[in-house]
Amino acid sequence: MVLGAMTHLALRVSDRPRSEVFYDRVLGLLGYRRTAQTDEFTLWWSPRAGAITISALPELSSTQVFSTLHHLAFNADSREQVDAFYQHLQTLGIPVLKAPARALHPETSAVTEPDSAGKESFEDSVTPSEGFPVVSAPEQGEYYAVLFKDPDGLCLELVYIG
Repeated sequence: MVLGAMTHLALRVSDRPRSEVFYDRVLGLLGYRRTAQTDEFTLWWSPRAGAITISALPELSSTQVFSTLHHLAFNADSREQVDAFYQHLQTLGIPVLKAPARALHPETSAVTEPDSAGKESFEDSVTPSEGFPVVSAPEQGEYYAVLFKDPDGLCLELVYIG
């Protein structure tokens, strides 16, 4: 394993059974398999990417915070994978925040461009208050992503950078 690479992600969810159905569908499309389920958590595993677990959200007082996680981005190897994944999301009825769109890194181009299908630019379609960064190095150029929500409203992303 590479130093600094993510080994696992642990999420707290408000409705574990509902979230298990959601993550079975979404993570299955990304090559993860559900490999463990206990009273405390459910675990999905990908040999290439590591583990993702969910556990029930404990009762919180009015002063406690649910989570500070903004969003989770998964890697795609091509724009075609992003487009195919988007089609799967629509088939499954999963809420999509931003349809697949292309954005150039801010340091390589002052203006974002629509993709080949004329879809709105990713950066242009995101308001500053949403604060979605284009997380890539300038030399990587293109950033092509779809954003969607899990049952608790957590923003998830599938992105191709290349």
